[in-house]
Amino acid sequence: GRNTPRVDTVVLIVIDTLRADHVGCYGSSTATTGNLDALAARGLRFANAMTPVPVTLPAVSSLLTGRLPFHHRVRDNERYVLPEDEVTLAERFRDAGWRTGAVLGSAILASDRGISQGFETYEDAFQPPFPVYHASVEVFTEEFGRTQRRADLVTNLALQQAKTFGKDPYFLFVHYFDVHSY
Repeated sequence: GRNTPRVDTVVLIVIDTLRADHVGCYGSSTATTGNLDALAARGLRFANAMTPVPVTLPAVSSLLTGRLPFHHRVRDNERYVLPEDEVTLAERFRDAGWRTGAVLGSAILASDRGISQGFETYEDAFQPPFPVYHASVEVFTEEFGRTQRRADLVTNLALQQAKTFGKDPYFLFVHYFDVHSY
């Protein structure tokens, strides 16, 4: 047999609206994605991944279920909820004895949208204010605070979550939304 290393940590990172050609590990020579590139060098990076739909909730529903929107019935961000009878990746990990957690960057994926199925912890408590990146959007700080969180906070919460798992095998879903602001 092969000497396959035992995997006991799976971190699934989703960065909404980020094109691969803007990331160093995917070939961009002008990218400023050093931390992401370093993580990709140590982990598993998919070279040919595509979404079945360019809309957050149905795309993540497909990613977590392995099914197309036509099958899981989530077709848009508004008015749709992933049905409870859909089996998610988190449920599969949980059923295999792994710990599961998620940290969200956008309320589009809040737990009431059905995506939280199988997660032991699901960090989706958004609270204002949102420290904006640029003064031109300062007027949106309260609105953004109720619907999204910055990447630095998402990362800090994800690192805290990972520490709580200790030495247990775990699956952690981390979702970033900041690219929408650019």
